[in-house]
Amino acid sequence: MDSQQPEPQGVSPSGAPTTLTRPQQEQLDKDKVRMHMQNERYLRAHPELKHLIGTFVQQTLEYKPDNLLEFAGRFFTRSDLYAMVKVKSKELIQA
Repeated sequence: MDSQQPEPQGVSPSGAPTTLTRPQQEQLDKDKVRMHMQNERYLRAHPELKHLIGTFVQQTLEYKPDNLLEFAGRFFTRSDLYAMVKVKSKELIQA
């Protein structure tokens, strides 16, 4: 092992290290920042996602379904989803 890299401090039952080395942690931190920036750019480019999620949450709280997964499945596969979210988007913009 390279003498400049510290030894991992922990080992899992499978023998895998449980603590990252300094270079691994630095790379992980860079990757997290890069991913966060990519996600932020995507969300800004697609404001309809915020409206879609907001509409889903609003409908969920309004109807309070017992089976949330079934409700979500029906919500996201409904034929008028695009039109409904578009209407809700306009309502949010005008509010």
